[in-house]
Amino acid sequence: MDDADVVDAFDALADETRLGVLRALVRADDPLGFSDLRARAGVRDSGRFNYHLDRLLGRFVERRDDGYALTAAARERLSAADGDPGFEVRLSRPW
Repeated sequence: MDDADVVDAFDALADETRLGVLRALVRADDPLGFSDLRARAGVRDSGRFNYHLDRLLGRFVERRDDGYALTAAARERLSAADGDPGFEVRLSRPW
């Protein structure tokens, strides 16, 4: 992984809307449909939500037949802090 990939990964995480999407997926037991994920992420505007979701697709989020879910690599590295509105990101190795 080169420096540009690392910068890209951190850039994707540098937005509260995208962190909200990741929080929702970390806390979900199953993949979430677009509308359910948007609601859980707290985003009203579907166009804005779609833009931010697209920024996460591939590296952090995957689209499945039954909805959106974290990629295996993202699930390994992301965890929600219990009872804390903040979001903890663990980097066990480069993305």
